[in-house]
Amino acid sequence: MYVTPSPGRGLAAWGYPPNVWWGANVGRCVPQRRVGARYEHALDELKTVHLFVEFATRRDDVIDYALVLVAELDGRIETIRIYDAAHGVNELHRYTKELGKQPGVVFHRGTLGEGMRTAIEAIKHGHEEMIEAWRRG
Repeated sequence: MYVTPSPGRGLAAWGYPPNVWWGANVGRCVPQRRVGARYEHALDELKTVHLFVEFATRRDDVIDYALVLVAELDGRIETIRIYDAAHGVNELHRYTKELGKQPGVVFHRGTLGEGMRTAIEAIKHGHEEMIEAWRRG
């Protein structure tokens, strides 16, 4: 029997171990005050498509982030896209049904904050097309 994860429990509810999808910069000790946040957002009425957001800031600047788009497809939870700053740049990793995770490509040349906001909007307005691209891959 398949059980849909409860909202508000983060990626662990979807079978992801805690903190494995954070970028490389998050774990570093930084001398200035650093603040982080995480949340999830259901993108469809049936709550089968979720955007998980985790980020860290130093003062007003985003210093790291990871956005994970996941969807329940054919009874399985699948990663569709990851946008992150693991290498200090705004990267996108596409996933496909056949080949899984694809190499990262830079999708935005601005600041990490600009890239994170751009990626959130792209996911909110294009998640259906992203899921179809995953299916075709």
